[in-house]
This record gives sequence, structure tokens and C-alpha cells, in this order.
Amino acid sequence: MHPPTEPVPLRELFARAGRLLSRRAALYSGATIAALLLQIALVYSDLLVPVAAGLVCSSIVLPMVAAIVYGFGASDDNGDELPAAAIWSRIAERIWAVVVIDLALNMLQVVAAVFGVDGGTSFFFGFGFLLLATILAFAEIHAIDAPGLGTLQLVPQSILASARIALTRVGYMRGLGLVFAQTIPILLAGTPLVGLFLQTALTVPVAALTVVFYRDCLAMQKRAAGD
Repeated sequence: MHPPTEPVPLRELFARAGRLLSRRAALYSGATIAALLLQIALVYSDLLVPVAAGLVCSSIVLPMVAAIVYGFGASDDNGDELPAAAIWSRIAERIWAVVVIDLALNMLQVVAAVFGVDGGTSFFFGFGFLLLATILAFAEIHAIDAPGLGTLQLVPQSILASARIALTRVGYMRGLGLVFAQTIPILLAGTPLVGLFLQTALTVPVAALTVVFYRDCLAMQKRAAGD
């Protein structure tokens, strides 16, 4: 038994995320492959300019894959025995909020890249984006998993809930780790195509980690409130 306000050790959370991934391996693998093929088709077609294609991939295609993990992963982690149809219905009802949150973050990242042209300004925008991304690291999973939220409440309540988690020591470190896990390998990619593969491959495992990090932080909050 862990002390009331102590987090579950990371090794246990990684093992828990691994179990979530293995339980729905076929679903998550299929979603990843479908997302990768769709992104390649968008990037290498003449339908969209490169910047727009990149935004569609990172703000719509990949968030949809992550939302699938949030929906099924949270249900599995909670031990629910909900039918798949009920989980799909919940995802379909709330997925727009995940897209809105991700699109806002990616738009801000584009703005930061455009205006952060010199050393000092680039550092300012880069640090600001990193801080904001960390604060919002748990907003998307909250939008899918939190019960009792109306349509108009989804985005603002999810942002507030994520901020409450991320402004704690444990929540901030976990949120920062999730942001780095998604960005560092992509920054190290040699070509845009490699970056696309890496970003897509990381979406499902990072989403599973987000589920268990988020749920453990909520459990700590509940235990602390009950003391």
C-alpha cells in the first residue's frame, strides 16, 4: 500500500501501461497503421500545402488515435467491463474536444516557430510553449474520461483539471516527461518522413502512459482529500 499522497513508482506505471497496450494490441496497431498511411497520403498529395498537411496530421489524425487509447485504456485501467460499442460512443461524442485542444497547441507552436526567429525570442517562445504544453498534458485524457461533463464544459473543465494536476510536483514532472517523450525523438529525426514515422509510432504508447499517469495523479488527489 502506498502512502496517501505518494505516487505509484514509475516502474509500476510503465508496467501498467504495458498491460493496457497488450490488452488491445490489435486495435492500437490497426489504428497506428491506418493513421500512418493516411498521413503519408496527405503529406505527399497536392491537396494541401505542407504546413496545412502537417497541422491536419498532428492536430486531427494523431489526436484521433490517442483518443482511442484514452477511451479504451481508461476503461481497462479502471477495470470496467463496458461493451466496446459504449466506449466507441463516448469517444465519438468527445473526440472533438481532443482535436480542439491539440489544434490550439499546434497553432501556438507554429506561431512560436514563426516569431521566434532570433536567439532570445526563440528561447522565450520555446519556453512558453513547453510550459503550456506541460500544463495541458492531461487535458485530452480528461476530456475523454471525466464523467458528467456537458458539451460546453468539456474544453474549459479539461484545461482546468489538467492545470490542477500539472501544478503539483509529481504532475508537472510527469506532464513534462510526456511532452519530451513526444518531441525529442522527432527533433532528432533526420528527415521529415522519419519524424512522421516516429511521431505516429509514439502516439499510442505515450497515450497509454498519459492514461496511467493521469489516473494515478487523480488517485493521489482523492487520497489526500480523504485524509
